[in-house]
Amino acid sequence: MYKDDAYYTKEQFEEYLHAKEQLAFWKKKELAHRLEILEEIFEEGALGTVNAYHEGYDVKGTFKNTLSLNAKALEEVSSSLTQAEKMCLVYKPSINLSEYNDLEPEQRELLDECITVKPALPTLTIKANED
Repeated sequence: MYKDDAYYTKEQFEEYLHAKEQLAFWKKKELAHRLEILEEIFEEGALGTVNAYHEGYDVKGTFKNTLSLNAKALEEVSSSLTQAEKMCLVYKPSINLSEYNDLEPEQRELLDECITVKPALPTLTIKANED
């Protein structure tokens, strides 16, 4: 809900927008330098943590792979998986928010006992009006 007595100056909005722009610039620049340094110092295909000493600096690269499951393919082969393969899978319940919101409060009393609600960091969009 919007506060009717809110006061924030044009300069403060502009400072926020400038800071946001600068942050995006520096994030992009940091990523480019990180990838360049990693490519130059470490061998391609490295996995895990690799330490190096270069030009007077201790340099540590941490390399990982991201694995994701194809749910449809998993469903097709799930009955044929070995016990060892099944042990590699973790099933984590999650909330289907649209279904949850469709429930009346009395329909979700038991489920609500299992849910912790924490406020998320809000987003902010500012666009100058051309008045």
